[in-house]
Amino acid sequence: MNALPALDRKLLRDLWHIRMQVIAIAVVIACGVATVVMARGVLTSLALTLDAYYERQAFGEVFSHLTRAPVSAARRIAALPGVASVDHRIAGRAIIEVAGAQRPAIGQLMSLPEFGARGLNRVFLRSGRLPRSGNAGEAVISESFANAHRLTPGSTVLAVLNGKRRELRIVGIGLSPEFIYAVGPGQIIPDDSAFGVLWLERAALEAAFDLRGAA
Repeated sequence: MNALPALDRKLLRDLWHIRMQVIAIAVVIACGVATVVMARGVLTSLALTLDAYYERQAFGEVFSHLTRAPVSAARRIAALPGVASVDHRIAGRAIIEVAGAQRPAIGQLMSLPEFGARGLNRVFLRSGRLPRSGNAGEAVISESFANAHRLTPGSTVLAVLNGKRRELRIVGIGLSPEFIYAVGPGQIIPDDSAFGVLWLERAALEAAFDLRGAA
């Protein structure tokens, strides 16, 4: 007679353990499903944000790097079927010296559109302003490089442009869809202290690289 209650108690304990294991498995599955749903939501949100940022800043879809081309070439390209917008710029490299830095950095110099023009690959200002027309010594600097060297609007850096050393005053901190992943020459992964982007007035780079009327 005493064996039956003991057997019942063992059966109840086994059922309780099985029930707890089933609940634990269900909780794990629910957490996994919630994580997948959350991850997909975050991924979708990031993709939409990226697309909106690219569209708002007019990120170009086709790039062509040339040594020198007349500005008139851009007008001929703009007339081609299927071309919505064309922008021509001046780009060059410079050695950038920052006070307190242990080594010089490489700067990617990009010209800004002429006053009033919108252009492609627009710079989004995080702080400060764009260079004023006629101020060849003003520049906007990429946020990652500015953070690495603790530069703010009002800071100055020295740049060697086409063999000439000159002082540049930082008037703005900016971002660009073109340089979300800014990798300098010879780099595999970004090194924010060794490579930065500077945007200057177009006339300043035309004079520095002897590209008046060209891109």
